[in-house]
Amino acid sequence: MSRFRERPGQAQCHPEQSSLIANRYIIQQRLGKGSFATVYLVQDTKTVTAEKLKVLKEIPVGDLKPNETVHATQEAQLLSQLNHPAILKFYTSFLERDAFCIITEYCEDKDLDCKLEELKRTGQTLSEPQVCEWLCQLLLGVHYIHQRRILHRDLKAKNIFIRNNIVKIGDFGVSCLLMGSCDLATTFTGTPYYMSPEALSHRGYDSKSDIWSLGCILYEMCCLTHAFEGQNFLAVVTLIVEGPTPSLPETYSRQLNSLMQSMLEKDSSRRISAADALRSRFIEESLQSMKDKFFSLTLRDKSMRGERDASQILRALQKKLHLQTLRERSEVQKMSPRERMRLRKLQAADEKARKLKQIVEEKYQENHLRMQEYKSRNFQKVSVDVLTVRTEEAVNQTQPIQSETPNRSSELSDNTSQNSDKMCKSVSKDHAIPEDPQAAEAFYSVDEFESCSEEDSDGEEDSEDNLPTDPSCQTCGQDSDLEAMIRHMENVLDGELVGAEAEEQKPQLGSLGVSSINTSMAEGRIQRMRESVCLKLGEEVFLKVYDYLKQARQRQESEESIRQALIQLVERPGDCFEVDQLLYYEELLVAAQENTVIR
Repeated sequence: MSRFRERPGQAQCHPEQSSLIANRYIIQQRLGKGSFATVYLVQDTKTVTAEKLKVLKEIPVGDLKPNETVHATQEAQLLSQLNHPAILKFYTSFLERDAFCIITEYCEDKDLDCKLEELKRTGQTLSEPQVCEWLCQLLLGVHYIHQRRILHRDLKAKNIFIRNNIVKIGDFGVSCLLMGSCDLATTFTGTPYYMSPEALSHRGYDSKSDIWSLGCILYEMCCLTHAFEGQNFLAVVTLIVEGPTPSLPETYSRQLNSLMQSMLEKDSSRRISAADALRSRFIEESLQSMKDKFFSLTLRDKSMRGERDASQILRALQKKLHLQTLRERSEVQKMSPRERMRLRKLQAADEKARKLKQIVEEKYQENHLRMQEYKSRNFQKVSVDVLTVRTEEAVNQTQPIQSETPNRSSELSDNTSQNSDKMCKSVSKDHAIPEDPQAAEAFYSVDEFESCSEEDSDGEEDSEDNLPTDPSCQTCGQDSDLEAMIRHMENVLDGELVGAEAEEQKPQLGSLGVSSINTSMAEGRIQRMRESVCLKLGEEVFLKVYDYLKQARQRQESEESIRQALIQLVERPGDCFEVDQLLYYEELLVAAQENTVIR
């Protein structure tokens, strides 16, 4: 097999910070870079929801023709239709220059791999209730996609994100879509520590392969190490295909260990499905306790949110009333002393009229009560004989009393009008506004009305306009995630769970694309892996290790002899893991190209 030669690197246009992508997304910072893609934190400038921060994943497509990315775009749109609290929200995808970009939900708590590394660094472990809680959420998410005949193809700790203690499965095989959405493409894009025996043996990839990866993740959550580890790539592959199934430490229950063993069954036909795992007694008990916990959290969050909303509404009303007052006062400041005096006298007249009206209403109610008492004293008893009507006399006697009511009210209204007229006359005659401006200003200053100086209004305006806004009043997606998770758990506990028949059908995701591997993307993956290993080992050491491993694999040397030889070439033999994986990928690519030529 001929060695792959390094081709000159193509100049790629990486987006700078604060640059605009697709006339919508502003890059905030770069979150990371892998062998396949670069990930950025972006701000969505056109969103109408509170979720303004999102993640942009940029996958270079290199020399791919536009028609070679059509099937990837179609299947990416299929992913955008997924709606589950345990699935990372996939918003959209598009082509930008020489890169295939996808926009997903942003999780502030990073991924599960970072969480486990932090626990390992501090010497802590995950408790079994926490492991079971995350496992139940992952099973619900995996069952959701399998029920829709969608495979993930790259389940691993780095592709599971955490947000407010809810795990979300992300990074669906979009890179695999660009590769060609076939089983060989899954081998290229998948991580060897989580790959199933049937995938490594090229016996096909189905929903049970995702369950194998989930079993590896379960072991990693409990032990903080990979379920299958080796000195080199082929050692890991051999251990997965032929080695024994690992067990959990005794600190974890036998039921959890038994469930993991059924997920890591090497025979995919005997391996448990997501639906069967959710039906198990152990998972049902975990779901019930988790449902009760989430339900109490939603009640607490709703009460707190109601209090925040009430306080926000109160502040808004107070601000509105104050703004109206300031607006009226600003109009008053523009008036002359004569106009302000006239305005204040009119306001005083309105206030006196309001008080008189209130007095009239009180008198009317008092007179009405007196009339009711008078009626009750002069009212004749009405016969209860339903066969003869004998109430006419009583009705005729009460009619004159009723006819007096409008007369009394008219007299009261006349008195009110007379009083108001007298009041207006007293305002106009006794307190006439002086014609001289200085006299009017002097009269205005000694009046009993409240002062409305510019200093007071300006000070209040500044204090009110600078009211701090409460960021906690903004809505977030956590409440909806909890409520949605509760609904999915209730469906499982109520027995409304579709069986494993749908999971075993032909996958829908991948059926839109081609059945062969995209050699251009595979070559790009191999090239980037070569560059990464060369940078880590140095070009001279890399070539020595590359030549030795290639010849050693051809001679079928033992793993121990290979390890001893690598110790003489490098300080840490574990650094040669990627070189071994690179050789494996090169052999797969050559075989795929030969099969393409034969066809």
